[in-house]
Amino acid sequence: VPLRAPTADGGLATFCRDTFHGDVRVVVKEDGVVVAELQSDSCALEVGGGPWWSTWRCETAMSEVTRTLLRLDGVDAVAEDLLKTVFPGY
Repeated sequence: VPLRAPTADGGLATFCRDTFHGDVRVVVKEDGVVVAELQSDSCALEVGGGPWWSTWRCETAMSEVTRTLLRLDGVDAVAEDLLKTVFPGY
């Protein structure tokens, strides 16, 4: 799907392409051990247009502050409800 996006010089211009049929895989590890692994073939993502002309992969790490917040009581239930909403059948 061509997308009109704001550009520095041309205002809104057809600049990138999006799809709603992307594949996503999320692996959550704690101390090197996989604690959750989810995948979906129904995600929205950008598939073309500058300056991202090639495919990319990303890995990230969670800060200690975020890690602490996620360990608070009740957060697990909220996270599980969110996962069930985002990934039906989880």
